[in-house]
Amino acid sequence: MATLAFDTHKAVKALCDAGFDPSQAEAVTEQIGIAIGGNLATKDDLSKVRDDLRAEMEKVELRMTNKLYAAVAAGVGLVKALDFLIG
Repeated sequence: MATLAFDTHKAVKALCDAGFDPSQAEAVTEQIGIAIGGNLATKDDLSKVRDDLRAEMEKVELRMTNKLYAAVAAGVGLVKALDFLIG
């Protein structure tokens, strides 16, 4: 998974502005960076999932198309057999 861009300087500044002392702000920011760095999907992650899903959908579509053709062929055969018997 690629690294997420996280503006640590901006986070530390915002926490200090909210009343944290600098060492607390840095510790919190570091932990946030660690937490989000391994748990968020990047655009590359999503692209890979999309590509994998497309490939799977193509396989399913092919299987369903083959089953549909087989069902149509069976139906045509049934109609011909009934026509022969009734005819």
